[in-house]
Amino acid sequence: MRKLLLSACLAAAAFWINDAGAMEGKAIVTNTEKTESSRRSVEKEIDAPIIKCKSRNNRFLMINRWELGNCSGMSDYRYLHINYSGTEKKFEKVRWTADLTQEMRDALCTLPASIKDFYNLKILNVCSFTDKDNYVVSREEICLQSLPDSIGNLTKLRILDLSSNDLRELPDSIGNLKNLEELYLSKNYRFSKLPDSIGNLENLKILELNGTNLSTLPESMGNLANLKDLSFSRSVDVEGPHSYGVCRSTERIYEKKDYSPDWYRRVINESLRHWSCPTLNFDSKTGSLPLLDLSGKNLKQIPFGVYMLKGIQYKEESYGFRNVYNVPTLYATPALKELDVSNNQLTKISLLLKGLWCLEKLYVHNNPNLNHLPDFLWSMSRLKELKIDGKLIKDLPKNARVSLEDKKLENQDIIDLTFAGKNKTGMSDQDLTKKTGPYTVHL
Repeated sequence: MRKLLLSACLAAAAFWINDAGAMEGKAIVTNTEKTESSRRSVEKEIDAPIIKCKSRNNRFLMINRWELGNCSGMSDYRYLHINYSGTEKKFEKVRWTADLTQEMRDALCTLPASIKDFYNLKILNVCSFTDKDNYVVSREEICLQSLPDSIGNLTKLRILDLSSNDLRELPDSIGNLKNLEELYLSKNYRFSKLPDSIGNLENLKILELNGTNLSTLPESMGNLANLKDLSFSRSVDVEGPHSYGVCRSTERIYEKKDYSPDWYRRVINESLRHWSCPTLNFDSKTGSLPLLDLSGKNLKQIPFGVYMLKGIQYKEESYGFRNVYNVPTLYATPALKELDVSNNQLTKISLLLKGLWCLEKLYVHNNPNLNHLPDFLWSMSRLKELKIDGKLIKDLPKNARVSLEDKKLENQDIIDLTFAGKNKTGMSDQDLTKKTGPYTVHL
């Protein structure tokens, strides 16, 4: 989707161009040539970088970093592409280490605070390097290394592409981008930390962290209820020559390799410890976890580390995790089969749960503020049993079979709610919860 949008934007820019001159690439120059009978216009392609390229309606802008401060009408733009290519050539007569002041260096290696004035932006792309796999940035490079706090003012952003830069972390203000749907941070090889505020991106659907160097993941990511595509890999193999990865994934979550078993286990146990839950003891030879009981822990969300319990496999001394002869399969994490998060304070169920492809039973009853069951649950092929409050029966699919465990209801009111979630009495969710439940649901 990102490539399609960017291609469309580039095509629009090429059609409506009205200012050109220095981003690396080809430029089209029109010359007038005189023939024997007339004059004719001849287009010639030349090697020339482009400084600025914008559409006539001021919706799309491609610009080099050093020209960014010369923009006008910033609030008009919807699509902005900032390129660092050619910056070294721009300053080739000035020695980076000798003549550029610290103030100049800091100014060039981040975006100006005035980026906040592009407050109608929907797509922002910042590119420092292209086609440089595993490129290690030297101290002489002029590239994007940090973002200003004012990036948080771009509250209409839907796509933020910061791939192929030299970022180490993001500012806390990134959590203000409540409309952000896609965030790309791949190939920032020294990127090591996500802020806790990442959990505020309630509409985030895609998060790419391939080629980064994360030490852990923030617990707040468990708040990302709409996140369906999360991928990451370590930029440098610092743990040894092994290859690790997820053996199977229904969503494209944790499908990348190169993090060690100890890394996954540490993230899981740090997550459980954050919510004062018992930690797990891992056995590399055990491929499944029959039950994880987190009931009555006052949880406001399912701990983020739980989503990693999906049977992550690896094989020592190999570069694959299937069909390798004479090498036993080992498990970085087991695959969870039964999850009990009843008697807590959950408000929603994250789409990340869909990645638990082995999950067979889920218990979510007695969470007073959980008022909805998401539809993705019914596409989980191995999920066969739920335990829920009566108010959630309205969300069940038609093929669900419902049974009531406790027949002794308050005031002897027997409420028939077993037919595809039909609340025929018209009771409120609150009253319904008091008089019915928990229900066992068979899918």
